[in-house]
Amino acid sequence: MRFVVLFLALFLVEPSHAREAPNLAFVSEYIRELGVNERMRALGEREVTAVDANSRFPAIIRSSTRIQSELGAQIRTLSGIHLKPPFEDLTTKITKFYNMKIESRAERQRLLVVLSLHFGQKMDLENQSYIVSSASVLKSYLLKYKCSDEP
Repeated sequence: MRFVVLFLALFLVEPSHAREAPNLAFVSEYIRELGVNERMRALGEREVTAVDANSRFPAIIRSSTRIQSELGAQIRTLSGIHLKPPFEDLTTKITKFYNMKIESRAERQRLLVVLSLHFGQKMDLENQSYIVSSASVLKSYLLKYKCSDEP
């Protein structure tokens, strides 16, 4: 008897948003995602501003990784929502945009790691060679000019 109740609870009961009209489920999910994204942006901003200059780089990486992970989860959720015309391609467009954000964040993060691996603390010196100075400028640019929703 317990097995039957457990089976019914796990497999036959639909999530609450599945019973909603697809458009309403989408709007509900999208509002939830916007709230999560804003909370993560604010958390990242607090973390980055709360540390000294030497710890800023790891804080940015942590925040970026957390945001990438959440965007991946949001892509999977939105991919399961199918809207009726004229909005049938809306979720696809949003997931493509989220994928572009993930890719740009990952590329920026990768470039920062490569710069740190190749030049390390040389970029913190006052008298730098032209090559190290170029790397420092690139690092500064990558840290200063971020995605619009990053801290």
